[in-house]
Amino acid sequence: MDLLQVVGWTSYDSEYPTVDFHKHDQSEVMQATIAGILEEGLLFSGATHQNSEKGVPVFNEGTCLRCSMRAWANIMAASHGSSEYMSYYMDCEDEEVLSEKDLAVLPNEEEKDNGALPALIGPDQQMILESISMGFELMTTDKALLEMYPLYKHKFGK
Repeated sequence: MDLLQVVGWTSYDSEYPTVDFHKHDQSEVMQATIAGILEEGLLFSGATHQNSEKGVPVFNEGTCLRCSMRAWANIMAASHGSSEYMSYYMDCEDEEVLSEKDLAVLPNEEEKDNGALPALIGPDQQMILESISMGFELMTTDKALLEMYPLYKHKFGK
């Protein structure tokens, strides 16, 4: 199998299936994503990742990487040599730069029902679990957390 490469950018709500971490090592996905960011000199927040028409990387195999806003902020921080992911969470200190590339691949129809889920990080999971343990509905605009909340609630809810 060819190495993953970012070949364009799409919206979080696009038809591209989410990359399957059972097929690809997480470090391979992250390295490809960071390389795509650096190649184009991109800079944008986790909120922009989820709410822009060109905030989600599309790979040469016709899948994409959907993340929580915090997970995307971690990727952006790593791309720019920072350990401060919160600087990329809801907005960026510097002006955002989005891709101007056109998409070079169609959605991978064979991966449409792969069951792959968006990438989360520890604080995301903690927030979901705390919400469930306190009996409160999760109150967030983060699309990845809203997608994962029912799954966690089913597994860990009372």
